[in-house]
Amino acid sequence: MGGFNCNSVFDYLDFDIIKNNPKIICGYSDPTSLINIIYAKTGLVTFHGPNFKSLCDEETDYGYKEVVKRFFGRDLNLRKTRR
Repeated sequence: MGGFNCNSVFDYLDFDIIKNNPKIICGYSDPTSLINIIYAKTGLVTFHGPNFKSLCDEETDYGYKEVVKRFFGRDLNLRKTRR
């Protein structure tokens, strides 16, 4: 969608549907204006933060496995050190 053009979809969003069917909405950079208008129009909490792909380097097997483990294995202890 791109940050520059993200505001072009605002007229097409149904904020009542979004408000009545809350989902986790998280993004950074490009969707900043989108998460801001969703918050402004619905009052829903949105998050300015990384997406799944940016949390790991798909070229690195370790990084991918750690993200999968934490999201799907429920291991959210980020203070563990790799040994």
